[in-house]
Amino acid sequence: MLTRLLIIAALFVAGCASGSDVTGVEPERADFANEPEEEEVAPEPEPEPEPEPEPEAGDEHVVEFDEPVIWTDGTGLELQIHAVAITSREHAADRMADEFMELDDLLDDDRVSSFVTFVVEAVNGTDQVLDWYPNQGEIVIGQEQVEADLWLSGDVGRSEWQPGTRQRDQVVFPLHSDYDLVLGAGEARLLVDSAMTSAEWTEIGSAADIAISW
Repeated sequence: MLTRLLIIAALFVAGCASGSDVTGVEPERADFANEPEEEEVAPEPEPEPEPEPEPEAGDEHVVEFDEPVIWTDGTGLELQIHAVAITSREHAADRMADEFMELDDLLDDDRVSSFVTFVVEAVNGTDQVLDWYPNQGEIVIGQEQVEADLWLSGDVGRSEWQPGTRQRDQVVFPLHSDYDLVLGAGEARLLVDSAMTSAEWTEIGSAADIAISW
């Protein structure tokens, strides 16, 4: 009897040990295989810097007068200055790049650094036929006194200029002074010789001396 009880107890202990075997029960595990993977967000590319604008060739300063600067001597002759432009040589060359001739081909002086251009209107209000050439005038600016460039200037002046007629065009003066120096001067004097009668070749009126500021 005792032997039988010992056998039952042994079987009971063995059964308990068998029931507590951790290898017999699989623990709950997270199913990582089925979980969606987090997508990596690519960083936004940094914006490319905008290209810097190409600098313009040279400089130009233009002043258009609300009312023209007027000179007259009482004889009927009249000069009107409608605008003035101060231009660097580089800007003038760039502007003429598509013209039939290069700026360097028109200039016979390599020392030219800038230009002053006047828009001039000349009026023969006399009753006589005249020879008058405002496009052959001179300007005084700073330490320079220079003549107009006939190749670059327009037609403001002629021989046998009929009474009651007028001409308007640009008159260009090349300067050795740098653009900044000319612009900083702020003013110039325009000098034009007096007109002559075409028939008798006698002087009429007086020479013009016009102060122009910008």
